[in-house]
Amino acid sequence: MRTKLCPFSCALGLAILVASLSCLFGQVSSTVTNTWALVGGTTYVSPTEAPIFNSVVLIKDGKIAAVGPSGSVTPPRGVNVLECSGRTIMAGFWNSHVHFIRRKWADVSTIPSPELAGQLQDMLTRYGFTTVFDTGSKWENTRRLRERIESGEIAGPRIYSTGEIIFAKGGAPEQRILDVVGTMRLEFPEVSNPVEASAAARKLSTKVWTVLRSTRQV
Repeated sequence: MRTKLCPFSCALGLAILVASLSCLFGQVSSTVTNTWALVGGTTYVSPTEAPIFNSVVLIKDGKIAAVGPSGSVTPPRGVNVLECSGRTIMAGFWNSHVHFIRRKWADVSTIPSPELAGQLQDMLTRYGFTTVFDTGSKWENTRRLRERIESGEIAGPRIYSTGEIIFAKGGAPEQRILDVVGTMRLEFPEVSNPVEASAAARKLSTKVWTVLRSTRQV
């Protein structure tokens, strides 16, 4: 099956493209139909290597199996072919400082899938970001966002998070300030001394790390 690539940004985060295939074309089960061939694009496999023009990228079970010029990599018969002529394929980007705290992210488990996917695209994936590091947000809400992505319900980036920001006593922004800047109402932990800070950090890290370890095996 040959499919033309929709006209979105030329710089593609390959991991997002792979993650999006099941959302765009439905779940598939056989070995052959679980293999995709991205053909005709210009592929950058490394910042230090020359681009591969008229390339073929084979993706099997969500992982890159082969990359090379069209003459050296031949897609197996019966695979799904994604036409990438005129497009650029490269590794996904990392964004090491994001926050999911604006009101549009509140109660993320209730946001309809198309709306949530659109928000992620507008903020991250349209720019090729396939992995992000959330440096401060409401942890339980961000965890639910990540679960919806990891379940395959919506296409989105891999999310790492520190959970809530720990502030010095009296240092957390007032709720009225959060309202003005369009941030959801949050309760930030506050500490008065190094002992409290250490305890708060251990408590938060245990909660966040446990989930990271169980879902990412890091």
